[in-house]
Amino acid sequence: MPDKRKEHTATAHPHNKVNKYFEAQKKTVYKALCEYPMTSLMIANYTGILRANITRYIAELTEEDKIMVVDKKLCPITKHRASFYAAIRELF
Repeated sequence: MPDKRKEHTATAHPHNKVNKYFEAQKKTVYKALCEYPMTSLMIANYTGILRANITRYIAELTEEDKIMVVDKKLCPITKHRASFYAAIRELF
């Protein structure tokens, strides 16, 4: 009896659009941190990406050794102590 299940290709899977969207956001966060050190709220205001997503991207990029904490001082927006992240320049 022939197998009637549909084969899922890379273009047919609905999650691929979502994954590409999040990957694009992650790249945007990385590019923003290449410009100058920022807090997560500063990145959110600069890029328009939700801070919850930025928190996840920061964790992923830190784990991948693409960004690092460069300073902990008062955020110019919130006036509270926050970590400033920057891209590691040697990756270019």
